[in-house]
Amino acid sequence: MNSDAVLVPLPGFEPLAASVTGMDIVRPICSRFANGEIAVRLLGQVADRDCVLLGTAAPPAERMIELLMAADTLTRHGALSVSALLPYLAYARQDHPEAGHSLAAAWLGRALNAAGVGAVTTIDIHSEAARELIGLPVASLSPARLFTRALADQVAADTVVVAPDRGAVTRAREMADALGVERPVASLDQERTAAGVTHTRILGELDRNAIVVDDILDNGGTLLCCCRELRSRGVEGLTVAVTHGLFTGSAWHALGELGVDDIHTTDSIPTVWLRASRLIRVHSIAPLLTEALAEPVTVQADD
Repeated sequence: MNSDAVLVPLPGFEPLAASVTGMDIVRPICSRFANGEIAVRLLGQVADRDCVLLGTAAPPAERMIELLMAADTLTRHGALSVSALLPYLAYARQDHPEAGHSLAAAWLGRALNAAGVGAVTTIDIHSEAARELIGLPVASLSPARLFTRALADQVAADTVVVAPDRGAVTRAREMADALGVERPVASLDQERTAAGVTHTRILGELDRNAIVVDDILDNGGTLLCCCRELRSRGVEGLTVAVTHGLFTGSAWHALGELGVDDIHTTDSIPTVWLRASRLIRVHSIAPLLTEALAEPVTVQADD
């Protein structure tokens, strides 16, 4: 990336962009025609500059249109390269081929590539399968150190870091390492049925306190099931750390009723600050993005 690189924040990401240091900012204006069609206008020059789009493909669907149209607009106006900084990589959970079903992780990658995006940087990608399906260079940043200051006071000799399923074991180990927890990470086996998530067994040893680590809190079903299981096995102190706090619906409120002390999350979805409360503690990703943007993943745009 050249020294004249610019950060291009999509609507809703301007405050986060302002907290990221070391880059110029070019604002895109996303407007609507009377019939609802989206238009993008750039407030600045991007020709011969490396451009990093900061935004999301998450619902509502118009965000995806804004992202793709902004990428295409940057390319058409001479950007040297276009990369996408998508802290929460929406659609990455659709990473398992199933007959008759969409495979959205692959679709997202093709759509980004067609719009001129050459590389993606995200935080805590859902799976390696999603990374492969996207088909572009993808850098996935670990959020573990963002939580360490807040969680350090909760680590004691009787603390175990827990992964609610096997897919979360790697990120749980990263958290344990960042916190200096030497005890092995425990994990749960889970099954998904029409009735919801159930946990079948625990791998590893538990103790009095647990820090449960996962990438996404959507409606909270997996974490609720996990925390109930931990409670039934004698765990007293429960803390949850999730990278992406979607907080859809209301079922997740039961985590507080189960006695979860805190839910730590990041502002990878900027509107999460509206959820901040005694139970939900939000940590800014700005320091992580500042560091990542010093050497981002970039690919030269096609002529």
